[in-house]
Amino acid sequence: MKKKTGKIVLLSLALAATLLISFGAPLGIPTWDDVFSIFSPVPVMEEDGLYVHFLDVGCADSAYITCNGYHVLIDAGNPSMQETAAYYLRQCGVKKLDLVIASHPDKDHIGDMPSVLQRLQVLRFWMPDIEEDLVPQADYYTDMLDAVDRQGIAMQNPKPGESLQLGQMQFTVLAPLKAYGSSNNNSLVIKLTYKNNSFLFTGDAEKQSEQDILESGADVHADVLKVGHHGSKSSSTKTFLQAVSPQYAVISVGDNSYGLPKRTVIRRMEKQNIQVYRTDVYGTIVFYSDGNTVTPLTAA
Repeated sequence: MKKKTGKIVLLSLALAATLLISFGAPLGIPTWDDVFSIFSPVPVMEEDGLYVHFLDVGCADSAYITCNGYHVLIDAGNPSMQETAAYYLRQCGVKKLDLVIASHPDKDHIGDMPSVLQRLQVLRFWMPDIEEDLVPQADYYTDMLDAVDRQGIAMQNPKPGESLQLGQMQFTVLAPLKAYGSSNNNSLVIKLTYKNNSFLFTGDAEKQSEQDILESGADVHADVLKVGHHGSKSSSTKTFLQAVSPQYAVISVGDNSYGLPKRTVIRRMEKQNIQVYRTDVYGTIVFYSDGNTVTPLTAA
């Protein structure tokens, strides 16, 4: 009898707490958003400057960038993941994105993009030109394009050399430099520059695209490199890593049957004294830049 009474008391207390949190805002009682923020994995962003979040979305890609009131998303991961890009942005309190970039149309990069485009106000949308035989015959892709159309979002297929200035951030397109007949090599490669710091986002670009970028004479040096293709040995050649010469490298990866990231790629970076961060080890990884120094907010 005592056990039953105890359960009733606990349930009554839980119900009372639920009602207070749900309807007690006028009385100064914390709301559900306040409660969730306490347990949120999102770091507190109090200082002015640049924050780059590499989301833990499994063996997929998504990066959220914010700087002095501007918000950008590069790729959106896979909707099958528990922590999706759309969920993370909600946790950050983001309601508007000044720029969304789909590096290329693979599901692990744009699978959750329809959800993002439907839930947030998006001002600009970038994606590469896609050869007809590389267009995915899949709902996630058509849903993404439908969302762009329905929301009246300005869509662009930017070319190498084109750039966009958002406050003190500059986003410059470095690739693809030609049609490759490969979805991975057709990835948009984007360099983000903020004052004296820079980040390089390579999508799934492989060694052929990397070589063409170097031969184009583009400035690829960056403080932080988002490692291409989840640490596959088809990307991140020794020559490319030497040219980028990053202080930090981020590998967005999770459980997979491909053995990613490849040990050979890790060794290449270790030989160049590049500090490697992996989302499968550290979870979501956040970097902060004051314009002169890049600081990882994730403990290594």
